Amino acid sequence: TEKAFTWDLHGEIVGRRPHGPDGWASGILCSLEIPEHVLSEERYIEEVHEEVELHFGKITLMEGAIELLERFAAKKVPVAIATSSVRSSFDKKMAYHKRIVEIANVIVCGDDPELE
Repeated sequence: TEKAFTWDLHGEIVGRRPHGPDGWASGILCSLEIPEHVLSEERYIEEVHEEVELHFGKITLMEGAIELLERFAAKKVPVAIATSSVRSSFDKKMAYHKRIVEIANVIVCGDDPELE
């Protein structure tokens, strides 16, 4: 039986860190029954990041998002970003949306040491 990456599997791994026994990489590889000698967890994570990063420049903002954040900033309303993305991935994504990062008072990424 051929295994597939389904929305159910996606739902199980979303928000998890990439590494470790509870990480999304091992969860996917285990669910798809891909043995370590065929594709290691580390290599899989590298390949996923390489593929996803090709699309970062195409991510568009929701209409009105910057305007809303600008209004928050003008009224001194604190803005925080919390993401399960690792910092290196977040930084690459946000390189295309620098104003959001400038407005944010706090940014927490999934691999921040404070979360341990």
